[in-house]
Amino acid sequence: GEAGHPDAEAPRIGGVTAALWGLVSPRSLGRGDYEDLAVAAESLAGAGADFLGINPVHDRGAAHGGLSPYSPSSRRAFDAAHLALDRTPEFTACPAAQALLAEAGPEAAAAAGAEFGAAELKARLVLPALRALHAAFEARPGATGAARRAAFADWLAAGGETRRRHALFEALSLRHGEDWRRWPAALHDPAGPAAAAFAAAEGAELRLHAFAQWLAEAQIAEAQARARAAGMAVGLYLDIAVGVRPGGGEVWAEPRAFARGVSLGAPPDMMNAQGQVWG
Repeated sequence: GEAGHPDAEAPRIGGVTAALWGLVSPRSLGRGDYEDLAVAAESLAGAGADFLGINPVHDRGAAHGGLSPYSPSSRRAFDAAHLALDRTPEFTACPAAQALLAEAGPEAAAAAGAEFGAAELKARLVLPALRALHAAFEARPGATGAARRAAFADWLAAGGETRRRHALFEALSLRHGEDWRRWPAALHDPAGPAAAAFAAAEGAELRLHAFAQWLAEAQIAEAQARARAAGMAVGLYLDIAVGVRPGGGEVWAEPRAFARGVSLGAPPDMMNAQGQVWG
């Protein structure tokens, strides 16, 4: 058709939007995860949907207690709280992670029937389970273990300083708090000697947080592949937050990319009489 007008002969597509955290199943520990995303996409594809749109799944921060997907720490990483812990390759060889999830089984079953799930259940389990899974990953014997570690090393190297700084921020935030503006002044510079010294001393902790991102990227890619294989023309549509928290990892890692003392937002309207502040 003419510029600016859709072609009347072009095929139209339709889809569904949903909040990922609300796609709760008995196995997903009170908060929808990336396996639930894949299953939902496959089911909707069977009903004729061409896409499944969800809320942003940006990293909210390992030390952050809030739930809003629209106020993330960084838009350049995924939310580890949505990881399907039981679908990671290391899970079957990790008794510690298996025990954590088994112990939470009754709570998970109850949460699956609750209107809003139980975000605190997943939040309580993610970090301990990830530590166990990462230890199993590091210790996995034989050619399979070596190949997994080599693939992870290649992924981490390909991400360069961006991935390294994300892992560094997560580790620092668990030590000093979620808002970098309240950290010791020497740590305000991501390229400074204090940050470098911390990274050198806490290499295993940095690898843990990078490992979580590696798993998340793989699970989202698998969900998209399953959506397309089930017949979706588009597959996943992942929303993007307009802003980030000023004290979060994206601002800390790239301070020159952000203006200080200003914010974006929306004026008051019928839905929100106070207007909206997007950071």
